[in-house]
Parts: sequence; C-alpha cells; structure tokens
Amino acid sequence: MRGCWAKTFPNMAAMNSTRHSLRGAFTLGTASALDYVLQFILPIVLVRSLDPTAFGEYRILWLVTNTVMAIAPLYMPQSLFYFLPRAGERRAPYVANVLWFLGLMGVLGALIISPWNPLRPELLHGLPGANDLIPAFVLLWVASTLVEWLANAEGRVGAQARIVITLSLTRVVIVGAVAWFTRDIHAVFFALAAFALLRCLFVLGDILRRYGKAGLTPNSGLMRQQIAYAAPFGAAGMLYNLRQQSDQWIAASLFSLQQFAAFSISLVVLPLAGLIRQAVSNAILPAMNTRHHQGDVLGAVAINRDANTLTGILLFPVLVYLFVFAEEVIGLVYTVQYLDGAQPMRVYLLGLVGQALVVNNLLITLAQGRFQMRLNAFFLPVAVLLSLGGASVYGLTGAALGSAVTQWGSHLLSIRHVSRISQVGASRLIDWSALAQFAFAGMFAGLLAYFAVRALDTPSMGLRLLVGAAVFSSVYFLSVFWSKPARTLYAAIKH
Repeated sequence: MRGCWAKTFPNMAAMNSTRHSLRGAFTLGTASALDYVLQFILPIVLVRSLDPTAFGEYRILWLVTNTVMAIAPLYMPQSLFYFLPRAGERRAPYVANVLWFLGLMGVLGALIISPWNPLRPELLHGLPGANDLIPAFVLLWVASTLVEWLANAEGRVGAQARIVITLSLTRVVIVGAVAWFTRDIHAVFFALAAFALLRCLFVLGDILRRYGKAGLTPNSGLMRQQIAYAAPFGAAGMLYNLRQQSDQWIAASLFSLQQFAAFSISLVVLPLAGLIRQAVSNAILPAMNTRHHQGDVLGAVAINRDANTLTGILLFPVLVYLFVFAEEVIGLVYTVQYLDGAQPMRVYLLGLVGQALVVNNLLITLAQGRFQMRLNAFFLPVAVLLSLGGASVYGLTGAALGSAVTQWGSHLLSIRHVSRISQVGASRLIDWSALAQFAFAGMFAGLLAYFAVRALDTPSMGLRLLVGAAVFSSVYFLSVFWSKPARTLYAAIKH
C-alpha cells in the first residue's frame, strides 16, 4: 500500500494532504447527505400540506430564486478558496469584499424581480407575495450565500459541516411547521423570508466574531483582484446554471402548474448529486490550490482523481436504485398525484452519472475560467433546443433531455482540455477502472433488486422499496467492499 501511494506522491506532505482532503470530503459528504435527507423531507410535508397548484407556486419561487442565484454570486464566495490560502494574515478584507458584493447583488436581484421592473418574468405575476415577500426573500438569500462557503474556505471543515446541518434542520422545522399548520402558501413564503434573515444574521455574527470590524471593511484594490479572478468562473457558472434551469423554465412555460409541480419532483435527485459533488469539491479545493501553488501539479491531479473515485462509490448506488424504483419512490414519498415525474427523473439520473468524471476543480486550480465560460456558452443554446424539441415530442420527459445530454458533453470536453494543458493523460485524470467497477456493481445490484421485487409481486410500494433496498445494498456492498479501489480509498480516508 505504501508503495502504491509513493508512486503517486513524491513526498509525505503530498500524501498527508490527500488524506486530510479525503477525510474532509468524507466529513462534508456526510453533512451533505444529512442535509439532503432533511431537504428531502420538506417537500414530503409540503405536498401533504398544499394542493398541487400551491406546491407548483412554491416550486416557481425556487425556480426564480435559483435563476437569480445563477447570476448574482459571480463565483465570489468560491474565490475565497483561491485567495485565503495565499493571504496569510490578511484574510479579513477578502471576506469583507465578498460580503459587500453579495449584499449589492442581492439588492440588484430583488429589483429585477420586483414590480418596478416591467420585464420581470410573467410567471411571477399573480404569485402570492410577488410584490414584497419574494423580492425580500431573494435579497436576503443572495446576501447570506457566504454562510455556505466561508468556514470551509478557512479550512474549518468540521464547522462547515455543523453549519450545514444546523441551518438545514432549522429550515425544515420552520417552513415545514408553518406549511403543516397554516396550509397557506403565503405563510410559507413568509417563513422562507424569515429563515433567510436568520442566515444573514448568522454569517454577520460569525464574521464579527472571527475578524471583528475588519471583516466588514472592504478593500477596493483587493476587490478588483477578486472580481478579475472570479468573473470568468462566475460567467461560466452562470451559463452552466442557466443551462441546468432552462428545462425547468420550458416546463413551467409550456405546461400547467400541476404538471410543472410533477416535473419539479423529478428534480429532487439533482441536489443529491450536487451536494455530494459539492461536499467533495469544497473539501479538496484548498489542498489542490496549495499543491498547485507549491508547483506540484501531479499532486493536485491525484487529489482530484481520488475525490472522483470517492464520488463514484457514493453516487452510483444511489442513482441506480432511484432509477430502478422511481415510481415507487415518488408514489410513496410524494403521493401518486406526482407520478408523472418518474420518467423525467430517470433522464436526470442518467445525466448525473457523469458527476464522477468532473474535472472542474482542476480547471479552477489551473485558472481555466475562460474555457469554462466558452464551454457553457456553447452548451446553453444546445440544452435549450434539446429541451424544447424534447418537450414538444415527448412531453415532460423530453423537457429533461437538454440538461442530461449536455452534462455528459461538457464533462468529456473538459477532460480533454485539462489533459491537453496539463500534459497529463486522461487515464491519469480519471480512475476509469475503479469507476467502471463501481458502476457495474451498481447495475448488477439494481438488476437483482428489480427481479427480486418483481418476484415478490406485492402492491405495497413501501414493501417493494424495502425489499429492493435490502437486496440492492447487500449485493452492492459485497461487490464493492473487497475491490482494490475501495480498499485503497478506505485506507486513504482512514489514515
């Protein structure tokens, strides 16, 4: 085992850096999994508290908010992963710059969706709280975005994990309780605004506690440096997120609120992959930037490769299980009113498999923001056309095509680009063999679980899910546990 690691890392510092990063990834991954479970619970409460039309309005609120969030942060919070490891004792101005930037962008976002803007989206007209609560919520949500990144960018991975879980639990309790007792969508929107205000107060208190007034004092010179670094990545992220949301806007525009509500249920799988991917990425970015700053490109590549392998071993079984039992999951969890979301969910799941091939962290470390911007600018109209064409031919299922197909295209082109500029072969950027083993183990387990449930022949969705989960998890665990990639990964995390 030591020989294997020695071939990859030229010195013990690099090996320890990787181990620390993987432990951090595991910590944040666990927190993200708990966060996803909690956020998974909230729609369960809402579909039982609100009628399909009101639930559709709730989803429209988040569609509008996420669209603003695709543009407003401009990658400034994530820029702290680059600047803080290089800042030494001068960290406070960088944090203050991000705080002020987010506050200003929150105000701008609120103005864009307010009634003062004659070009605001048609979907907002008639939505409860469209003239006051929704703009206030968007402003507070954008302004408090730093809470999702700051502790981890400072290297406080454990603190970030606790923040994620605490805020997620608070949100579920506040919004869920209001929905359950009032059955009123306007009250739900008010609860969301109150929670967003709580996030703002939390991040302000954390900054004052750690940096004092210096954490609230921006520096214009450093601000220009941060914006110059973040803008290409922000533009790339904006285009990527708009691409991801284009199918939702198409579904919301072409179909009824009730149909969009069912379509939105299929989207619950996206945060799952995103949270796992984000947790792993956030944990490894500081170490990757440190290795790159020290001139160790291969060390940064190795950290990213192992992080992708960790993503694959966690993500593949979840995606396969949800693909096999999509109807049962939606019917049992969200009621049979939303079964139309099963087929779009399967399309999204196929697209999410590519999350184990992500080299975005290497693009960030190598300052390839312009490439990401060009890539996402190319795929945005492709996604829109695919979703429009798919929706017109295949209905709700076809609307999901744009996002799924372009995900794979962007991952593969990114691998090719990183391989070319780093002079590292694609076989070293991605552990293809390990990912193939995990993927085949997941498919084999899913096939056996499917036939086991078919043989059971019971109308109970809950029983089908339980039997399927028991068979699937047993087969997948036995298939993967003794594999060499899994043992290597476990040893890296353990030590």
